[in-house]
Amino acid sequence: VSHFALRLAFLKHPDEQNWFIRQEGTLLRYRLEFLLKRGKLETAKLLEGSGIEYPVMNAETFNKFAAQLENLLPFQVRKDPNRGTLSMNDYYIVPFERALDLVARRKCLLVKGNAFVYKTDLIGIVLSHFQSHLESSLAAAQGSVTPSTHVDEDDRIGVLLSQLTQRRFASAASTLEMSSWKGENIDINNLDAIAQRDFPLCMQHLHLQLRKQHKLKHMGRMQYGLFLKGLGIPLEDSLYFWKQEFTRVMSQKEFDQEYAYNIRHNYGQEGRRADYTPYGCAKVISSGTADQPQDHAHGCPFKIFSQAQLTNQLQAVGASMTDQTEIFQHANEKRYQLACKKYFEVTHPGCKKEFLINHPNQYFKYSSQYHQDKQA
Repeated sequence: VSHFALRLAFLKHPDEQNWFIRQEGTLLRYRLEFLLKRGKLETAKLLEGSGIEYPVMNAETFNKFAAQLENLLPFQVRKDPNRGTLSMNDYYIVPFERALDLVARRKCLLVKGNAFVYKTDLIGIVLSHFQSHLESSLAAAQGSVTPSTHVDEDDRIGVLLSQLTQRRFASAASTLEMSSWKGENIDINNLDAIAQRDFPLCMQHLHLQLRKQHKLKHMGRMQYGLFLKGLGIPLEDSLYFWKQEFTRVMSQKEFDQEYAYNIRHNYGQEGRRADYTPYGCAKVISSGTADQPQDHAHGCPFKIFSQAQLTNQLQAVGASMTDQTEIFQHANEKRYQLACKKYFEVTHPGCKKEFLINHPNQYFKYSSQYHQDKQA
């Protein structure tokens, strides 16, 4: 039941469908590997249950390629002193076009258009079959669930489906992911140009507000300051940047007493010296509201901007009426990250990357990569 509820929840948009297919594939892989490694599932039963028919190897072919087939064994199996003797029943003959992933990773033996595959490596082929079937099923279901069915408005499941998709977007980025999103030798004096080109709209808005008002409210400073930290800007440069702006409307002494401590604190140099990480989209979205005061610039623009404000922004970047309609539809449905992804596509024409926006620093990295590739 849960699987089919998730199908319905992630049915509306292709990006969400692709994400759901990947997650279901990952879960299935884990379960199959767990069962096969513990001898609780036979390969023949796995293929039969999946509706896949591949013949096992005959004795003549097995004996002919025995030495090469030995090299296909997973490392743990090959080094296991207690493993049994290999037999022709441990290998399957698969058309090579069905095993392209194994071919690319040299995990099979190619002979006359066929791939000789060790039994546990069939998991990848089963996954491919499963994901193709799931993709077709979602496409068929999408054609059946028309707007007239009013699924989202159904009191029994509408709220549940909405919460499921929102929780998916709230997934946190790992430390490894965030470290890979850092910029390269960012010049703090060139931040205006970098912000205009590579910042997501939420950080562009904070940057422009800071340049205009020469200060930000607490949540804005936290959101923007940790974002800059995540770009790899060192503490000294960050202090210089904030001091340069704030001292236009206050004395240096006031800045040092009231604001410098919090900047050092974000970098783990004060208080309990924790290593604070930049806010992800879930945190940014939840922190702002549409009715917050004008001098509070934090939050997601696709949530906090008025219709006129967002329209002006979209027109400024050359968004077509079709693009504007799609972005407003996402925003009205509270799918703010899909609106941000569409905004990325509008401002980065020809971008071929498939992704979902989960973090402002992720947006920055993809944008900077796009412009680097374009220059190259």
